Amino acid sequence: MESLPRRPPAGSRAKRRTRRRPPSGLLAARRARGPAAGLSAEERITREALSFWIERERAAASSDTDAWRLDPAFALYAARLLSRRYDPASEEFRSRIREIPIYLAGREKSLRRGLASGAVAAAVSVERTAEAVERFAASPPPGWASVAPAYRRYAEFLRRELLPRARSDDSPGLISLPGGPRLYRLLLRRRFGIDRDPAALHADGLAAIARLGLPPAPKRRFASSERRLREARNRSNAAAAELPRFFAVIPNASPTIAALPQYEQKDAPAGRYDSGMIELGDVLPYELPALLAHEGLPGHHLERTTARRAPGLPEFRRRLSLSVHCEGWALYAESLAGEMGLYKTPEERAGMLAAFTMQGLMS
Repeated sequence: MESLPRRPPAGSRAKRRTRRRPPSGLLAARRARGPAAGLSAEERITREALSFWIERERAAASSDTDAWRLDPAFALYAARLLSRRYDPASEEFRSRIREIPIYLAGREKSLRRGLASGAVAAAVSVERTAEAVERFAASPPPGWASVAPAYRRYAEFLRRELLPRARSDDSPGLISLPGGPRLYRLLLRRRFGIDRDPAALHADGLAAIARLGLPPAPKRRFASSERRLREARNRSNAAAAELPRFFAVIPNASPTIAALPQYEQKDAPAGRYDSGMIELGDVLPYELPALLAHEGLPGHHLERTTARRAPGLPEFRRRLSLSVHCEGWALYAESLAGEMGLYKTPEERAGMLAAFTMQGLMS
């Protein structure tokens, strides 16, 4: 993901320098390529984690996902990130959002690069992203009105340049991009550290779904967003009360639970976890327990807070997030929630199986 542009030091008008330095993790990884003899067990794990990180970054550079990736959450990532980290009334916030037009111009440049090579998102992704950006610009959250015109220009770019050349909705997958099979394998290496034939992996996912034999999904919804949040908080507290029976190390605090920002409600996922907070969309009652187990306790929140507090580990390992581990743990957590007594009805257990199905579809 492209990052926000860095600002020069306060009070400085010096031009940005173009000299590049490898990230500190990469320097450490280069030093870790020496022989493993004489390393402790923990040092060997660190060495393997660094090696995996190097391979992941190589795959990321080769895949160039910035040139074609489009979805509403990605388009509004900067807004979500800055709104979470800074007070909209602060000078720090104001100085950072002044860089937003530069950031969006960089996104346009990347997507034009994809167009030139024939790599472009599916029409449904372009349309939904443009709609999400337009909603954000039409009713920006506190502090964002000054950059709403930049978001409107970005939405116009999506509709004017990308949508007419977008892929058909009948060909939405990675496999439909130029060099799709190679790209699929690269991203498998980047996220999960595996090298498998995409068709074989997809077949495994379909077989796993077929074995589940899911019943029809219940359609009942929560009466209101407030009711959903209240139920989620009660469920999260119940999970926290069960943790000591299953784990020796538990978080200092349960995750904060809030609704997704209004501008993301239409196209957002049912829920997501980020830095101690679970944000909920329109998740159905039967889906809620499995989602909380995945994103909160005993899932991502437990895994991430435990890693950050782990004694004796280098900072690199405490902050490194590898999909193969994080998502693998969260999937296990959905199953463990059953042993913890967190699924109260057959429908809620079906919700856990439905979540497992989604993992199969994603493979």
